[in-house]
Amino acid sequence: MSDQDESFAGSDASCVILRFKEHAPRVMKLLSEDPGFRAVCEDYALAVAMLGSLEQKFRQEPDPVLREYRVMVSELEEEIAARLQANL
Repeated sequence: MSDQDESFAGSDASCVILRFKEHAPRVMKLLSEDPGFRAVCEDYALAVAMLGSLEQKFRQEPDPVLREYRVMVSELEEEIAARLQANL
């Protein structure tokens, strides 16, 4: 794993592990072995962080970008779940 990969695995991976607690060992294994899985998890971590920021900013009024990020997070969760299932 490169330094960049280790950096992701050590920090942003926590939001993936929090969401998929029951699969934490498999998440860590795939992060270290599968660049495609790692890329999806990096996208997920970024989307979750942005969604949190947008939710703070647009607490009082709905925003189309906020809805888009909610959909994106959901779709990335589905992709992560499918990759975890495929690697049982």
